[in-house]
Amino acid sequence: MKTKASTLIGLQGKLSFALILDCAYCTVEQWNKDSVSCINSILSHLPNVDAFVVRSSSQREDQLHTSMAGQFESVLNVSKGCLEKAIEQVITSYGENVSSRDEILIQPMLFDVTMSGVLFTKDPNVGSSYYVVNYDLKGDTAAVTSGAVSGHTTFISRSAQHITDQRFRRLVSLANELESILENSNLDIEFAFDQKENLYLFQVRPLVIKEVDHFFDQYQTLRNIKNKINYQNINHPYLSGNRTILGVMPDWNPAEIIGI
Repeated sequence: MKTKASTLIGLQGKLSFALILDCAYCTVEQWNKDSVSCINSILSHLPNVDAFVVRSSSQREDQLHTSMAGQFESVLNVSKGCLEKAIEQVITSYGENVSSRDEILIQPMLFDVTMSGVLFTKDPNVGSSYYVVNYDLKGDTAAVTSGAVSGHTTFISRSAQHITDQRFRRLVSLANELESILENSNLDIEFAFDQKENLYLFQVRPLVIKEVDHFFDQYQTLRNIKNKINYQNINHPYLSGNRTILGVMPDWNPAEIIGI
């Protein structure tokens, strides 16, 4: 299976809807053998870069049946003088099961981020037919993916004919493009927009869906919900008003609301 680094490098020049930051990488074996040569190679691949992101690219990550998302270290905003320390930090995070073929991925640090997060091409809980976008608007590219904040969540039907928000429309276009190139409709996509509205792809991996109910008919369930709401909104001869108002615990005990 491909690693994070090889997947990104393989997609460079193939995408119409997103940019991929330049990539350099080395294996654990290469690093242990000659770390100085690795540093020199990285700097020659990424000239004129003053701040780097040092990311994990383990053989155990991003596989079809296990993603291990967030299990290994990523170090942001690394200066040239701190590259060695950051790479060692990532390798240490691989633990005792580190492989000589595990990689360390280095890219330029992206600044002026206005929106970042993760897009799932299916509902990751049950596999239902929605694009699910978890995102942050504070410029922290690791906030959502690391679990530091919950951020915002938007569900977009995969059958949506028109998406009014330009950013979400571009994200769905990127998702469709990646599904076609990778021949996989279950994807986990990390992204960011900068102040110039450029869309960047940070990572794409197979989406490991936690639970799939093969007997679940999403569209029939939605029709049932619609029918139930319509029925509940029928004008009642003994109640005021023209429709029903639905609420969460509207009969809640006022003492519980106000407090003792």
